Amino acid sequence: MVGFATIRYAMPKPGPMSVSVLDVAGRSVFRQSAIGNRSSTMSLDLRNLSNGVYLVRLDADGYSHSQKLVVQR
Repeated sequence: MVGFATIRYAMPKPGPMSVSVLDVAGRSVFRQSAIGNRSSTMSLDLRNLSNGVYLVRLDADGYSHSQKLVVQR
């Protein structure tokens, strides 16, 4: 589906987590919170984002992981 991204993650333990999308200036342009399993997938509705390069960051109870995301339509 156009405008959606699916992220796959693995955390040390299940629990509350948040996913943020940051622009190149470091500003948060999207945020979604959930209760996550140790490993799963999450669908992000990014239809409001412009084309460009972003950073996706997952934070959960002392665990953090970031990865580059390119939006291109």
